Amino acid sequence: MHQKKNFIYLVSAIFSGIIGFVYFSGMMKDFKPENFGLGLNTSVKNAYLKTRPINSIVGNIDTVLNTFHFYQSEKKEIILWFGASQLHTINKLKTGDKLAVEYANDSAIANKQNFFFVQSSSPNASLNDLLIIYEYYRQKNYKPDWLIIPLAYGNLKEFPIQDDLIKILGTVSSNDIISGGKALEAIAKEKQNRINGDSHNELKKYNKNTPQEYIENKIEKYLQCFAAYRNKGKSQAKINALYFNEVYLNFTSFIGKLHTSGSTQRYLDIPEYLIKWNNEALESIIRLAKNDNTKILIYRQPIRPTSAAFYYNKSKYDAYWNEICKKYKGNSNIAIIDLQNIVPQDYWGKTNLGSPDIFHFQNEGHKILGDTIFQFLKLKSNAY
Repeated sequence: MHQKKNFIYLVSAIFSGIIGFVYFSGMMKDFKPENFGLGLNTSVKNAYLKTRPINSIVGNIDTVLNTFHFYQSEKKEIILWFGASQLHTINKLKTGDKLAVEYANDSAIANKQNFFFVQSSSPNASLNDLLIIYEYYRQKNYKPDWLIIPLAYGNLKEFPIQDDLIKILGTVSSNDIISGGKALEAIAKEKQNRINGDSHNELKKYNKNTPQEYIENKIEKYLQCFAAYRNKGKSQAKINALYFNEVYLNFTSFIGKLHTSGSTQRYLDIPEYLIKWNNEALESIIRLAKNDNTKILIYRQPIRPTSAAFYYNKSKYDAYWNEICKKYKGNSNIAIIDLQNIVPQDYWGKTNLGSPDIFHFQNEGHKILGDTIFQFLKLKSNAY
């Protein structure tokens, strides 16, 4: 009798847990964990030029197409600026603060330069995500004079391709695939795979399809039919957010010291196949831009100039940048600039653990970045 009671309690607990998980996951449908992940006091900001929107975030690219068209009709030199959250967030946001893209436009107007800067960014954007954004602009027949691509080594780890981006992409033409090459072809196939319910296959050509992977893919495909399972990542992020907000942030100073102390530094490792996957996307972007007579500026994204804990192996971080510079040096269609150390230490924020945030900065950092990009392109444009 006692064992029967325990069994009933166990089954009831499991059943209640499943119901609770399903209910909580359903509530997380519209939760955006990337906003919490930005760090302490770091806020998303929209940018405008004379009331016209000049930045789009994630898949909301249509918000800036009319602005793009307006300034194109004004015979402006259109500069399309891609990137991740560094471009659309400000640490310790205050009234009157601006994004780098706004400061770049301000400099263009003040210097009577015929530039117009417009921005499209997405949190943790990989180069494959940026390839999709560029192809979307091209499908809408919006082709810039310049395309700006920041290289952030950390974003090479981001996989899979973001659903909010790939779902807006139209059918990729055979001509575009020929122009763009294998990365764009893989994206076109991945879009069709997701329509068919067989998602996240971009990397199959890099990995051996073992029996274990086959079984896992089948199980994953089945579980994706359930909303609760699809939202599991958001549920976990929301729990973390609540935990940080209610408890952990009371101890950030103490935890931050623990996080940065110790003799052993642990690094996030980025697999070679992901680096290759992203390099192919960059190559596709460059091929498409050349076909469009669009010039490209590649810059190394600013990071916090500090000796505090760095999340990636710095030697690999530098080696990747040097590899890109070597590969594209001398290409008449590509300009390259290293902006890693342009934003001083005082203009950066903190992570949710109270550690130095090496990727997001304050208003002054945006002004430095925007002015630097403008001055560089002004010199390059005058040289052409």
